[in-house]
Amino acid sequence: MSDLSGSEIKLLRYLIGQAFPNLNLFSIFLSDQEFLPLPATVVNPDLGYEEALQDYIVDTIIPEALMDKFLRILTTKKRIRSQIQSLMDPVDIDSNMWFRTYMQGEVAFKYCDDEGVFDYFAQYHPFTAELWAKVTELKAEQISQSKYFLAIATPVDLENLEATDGTVFDHAFNDWLKSRSGPPEARKRFMLIYEKEEMGNWWNKWKDRYRAKYPAIDDEPIFLRELKNDPKDRASVRAELQAFLNLPDEPLSPKLSNVLLLGTPSTADTDPGTQAGDVALFQYLRRFNADRVQYWEDGWGDTMRMTVPQRDEFFRYPPIFTRSASERNTTVGGLKDKMIPLLMDALGYSNDDVVGIWRDSVSKFQRVYWRSAGEWWDSTEINPKTENAWKGSVEEIGAKLAKLAGFGDLCESKLRTRFENLPDSDPNRQLLSTNLQKLGQTVVKPGEYETVAVSLDSLEESVSRFNRAQLNIVAAHDQRTRPGDKQHTINHFEDWDTRIDRLVGQYFPDREPKIFRIAVLFQNFDKFDGLKFDEGLSVRRWNLLKVRRDNNKIDFNSSDMNHLIDAAKDMMHH
Repeated sequence: MSDLSGSEIKLLRYLIGQAFPNLNLFSIFLSDQEFLPLPATVVNPDLGYEEALQDYIVDTIIPEALMDKFLRILTTKKRIRSQIQSLMDPVDIDSNMWFRTYMQGEVAFKYCDDEGVFDYFAQYHPFTAELWAKVTELKAEQISQSKYFLAIATPVDLENLEATDGTVFDHAFNDWLKSRSGPPEARKRFMLIYEKEEMGNWWNKWKDRYRAKYPAIDDEPIFLRELKNDPKDRASVRAELQAFLNLPDEPLSPKLSNVLLLGTPSTADTDPGTQAGDVALFQYLRRFNADRVQYWEDGWGDTMRMTVPQRDEFFRYPPIFTRSASERNTTVGGLKDKMIPLLMDALGYSNDDVVGIWRDSVSKFQRVYWRSAGEWWDSTEINPKTENAWKGSVEEIGAKLAKLAGFGDLCESKLRTRFENLPDSDPNRQLLSTNLQKLGQTVVKPGEYETVAVSLDSLEESVSRFNRAQLNIVAAHDQRTRPGDKQHTINHFEDWDTRIDRLVGQYFPDREPKIFRIAVLFQNFDKFDGLKFDEGLSVRRWNLLKVRRDNNKIDFNSSDMNHLIDAAKDMMHH
């Protein structure tokens, strides 16, 4: 049982006083219910009624963990039943639950209730609060566990209204919005019945507060109805509400899905085989939808920690968690055991009920485990509703993932960059890859570029795939040249140039594709000036990208990067 706040204990005392005018009648009631009697210390003529009830609740009911049973016997008193039900912990409720908020004594709710407008919820346990009541721990849990939320709003509710943050209505509205990005069975229903047109204007202003964060808010199903003071109108509300509540919760439009590619959670378990596949799959999927694909690189379990707002934004689009394997003996169960606890930490749940949240929420999102070779020995043990164990090439897995996520057709790449590979352990690799991707992002639109690593030995396969409809970028580096040797550096790029020219002549004898050459100078950057090699050299077509060291930090020369962007754009359009 969640602890009642001071205000909730005060309300409980008040309700008992409403049902039982004195301690004697209350004692008789407890005896009839065969419940723990009032202690002798409480039945004291020197104590006032409220003080006696306070002592009984605080010193007897709560320490004896009897609050749930105590509230249940009090619900037998019809006069206070509804408000007593609103003090109960949802953990102790066996039936479905709904939450309604309206001003106490509101005649609009009474009229609707008397005429059966809410008969749909006859078998549901009700929780109740006023719209602008402050959210207590108990109210937050009741809202969280209720699938249906109803608000009755009238102009009186706007009188003397101050801040709405942290109120029951605000909390419930946010809870409903978050649920809409989850799987169909987790999505909640929101209902607002209001009096007079001015309340409809207030509602539109309320939604505007959330439009930037939830652009699709107007597309979400809401039961919104103005209530007129007419029994026939209330009969219509009842029929319309029943129809709304009976609507199936259709799956979200596939276009509103995310794919999250997860590297190895810990850097201690880094697997170069999976890393290469993850990067290739990330690049491939971005050609379908660049906005809906994310890649958490190896070690995300050590560093990634979402804040609550970041997590809320992330879950606006139901994620598909994707994890790869390369070792022969890797199983789905083994990947899950390592991934799930760290994933919950990364999502920002480390201080919450991780087991319960995984069971009730996060586990309902799709998960894909894939490998390019080998078998999933435990594939028959997965949950077919939410888990997928696949085997295939990057293109095959990417196509299936794109379909599962509801992505559109494959976008034709307009720019493809091949860069001379570096060991994964070399920090220059990340520097080069990141800046080449920035180049692609600047020159063309998201999803219209690719960046892949190649070597001089595998250059033939890469050149054979050059596309006349693309800008084909080749970036080679000087890591394998002798430090301080200018001529050896030139010779290295001549080797690349000769191989490229020969292969282009072989595969494209009629018309050459557009080729943009970049010479990346990591160690001999100080031997060359300008934006290109000297005009008299055979490698004069190569654009220079030189590193610079500033306070022990290594980065690329900004003038070189700006030149590459301008030159690449120019070649794209000529």
